[in-house]
Amino acid sequence: MHAEADQIVVTTTELLDVIWNHRSEKLYI
Repeated sequence: MHAEADQIVVTTTELLDVIWNHRSEKLYI
């Protein structure tokens, strides 16, 4: 159960990172 929760956190963090990087690139243009 703990491992699954950790995996969800990691996946969510990675998704947020991708989204944030994408938005930052748009702002710089």
